[in-house]
Amino acid sequence: MADTLLLKALRGNARKVNLNNKDLKTIPRLVGKLSELDTLEARNNKITYLPTEMALLAKLASFNLGFNELCELPKNLMYLSNLRKLHLFNNNITELSGEVIGNLKQLTLLNLNRNKIQQLPKEIGRLVNLEFLSLDDNQLVELPDEFCKLTNLKELSICRNQLIYLPDQLGRIRKMKKLFLIRNQLDVIPDSLGKMYQLSILDVSINNIRLLPSELLNLPLTELHIEGNSLIDKVPVHCDYADEVLSLKEIAARYILKDLKKRDSIMRFELRYNDEAREMLLEAKECPICTNCFLNSWLECAEFVDAKKILGIKNRTGVIPVRVQLCSYKCFKSDGHGYLGVATP
Repeated sequence: MADTLLLKALRGNARKVNLNNKDLKTIPRLVGKLSELDTLEARNNKITYLPTEMALLAKLASFNLGFNELCELPKNLMYLSNLRKLHLFNNNITELSGEVIGNLKQLTLLNLNRNKIQQLPKEIGRLVNLEFLSLDDNQLVELPDEFCKLTNLKELSICRNQLIYLPDQLGRIRKMKKLFLIRNQLDVIPDSLGKMYQLSILDVSINNIRLLPSELLNLPLTELHIEGNSLIDKVPVHCDYADEVLSLKEIAARYILKDLKKRDSIMRFELRYNDEAREMLLEAKECPICTNCFLNSWLECAEFVDAKKILGIKNRTGVIPVRVQLCSYKCFKSDGHGYLGVATP
C-alpha cells in the first residue's frame, strides 16, 4: 500500500506524502525519487531504520517519525540539508549522534519527547536556527555548555527528566519566551536567566529549589510556576556569621572591578588584550548594599517579595523568596535593608 501511495505521489510530483499508520518497518526506497517532496509524515509505524535513498530528498523541510521504533538517529538524516522540522517523539532513542545532529543546522523545531536519551552531544550547539526544542520524558541529568549557543531558541521544554543543574550561561539565550523544567532535580536556577529579557512563562514546578534569582523580578513574566519546591520559609533562627578569608583571585578581581568604575581606569585599557580575564569579570555581581562588585565569594541572603504585585503575573504565586548576594558580613550587618541570612539545611 505504501508503494502504491508513493507511485501516485511520483506521478503527481507531490510535495507532501502521508505514510502514517501503515505498519511500516522502513520507508520504501521509492521515496528517493520524489525530488520535490517537502513534507513526509510517517507516524505510528514500526520503523527501525531509513533507506539510503532518503539522502536524495534535498527539499524535504518537515519529517515526522513519531511513534516508531528507532533506537538511534538515522545517519541518513544528516544529508537532509533543508530540514526545518523533525519529530522523533515516542521512539526508543538512547543516544544522539553528534555527527548527525550537528549537520541539521537548518532545524527550527526538534521534538524528542518520550525517548530514553541520557545526554546531549556538544554538537547540539550547532543548531543555531533552532527555535523550539522539546525533550520531555527522557533521562537527562545535565546539559552541555554548548547548549547555550542556541541563541535563537524561543521555547524549551525539558520536563520529567533528572536534571541536577543548568549551565551557568543559559541566560545567553536571550530570545527565550517559554521555559518548562517541570519535575526535575534542580536545586538552583542560574542568575543568568535574568538576561532572558523576553521570557514570559517560567515553570520550574516540582524540583528542589530553595531560592529564586532576584534577577527574575526584572523579566516580563506573565506566568511563574514554582509549586512543589523546597522554598525556604521566613522562620528566624539564631546563627553566627564570619567573613571568610578571600582568595588572592577574589581580592584581585574586586580591586580590578572597583578600578573599572573610574572614568580614567587603566585596567579598562589592559583588559582589551586579555579575553580570558574579560570573560571572567563579566560574571561579576554587584552588592546591593555598598554597590561594590565581587566575583565568586559572597554571603547568600533572601528577600521575600510579592511576585504577583511586582511582576504582574496571572497565576497565584504570592510571596516568594529570592536570592540576594552581599559582598560581606559587614554589609549584612548594616542598617536599612530587609535581607535575611539563609541558614544551611
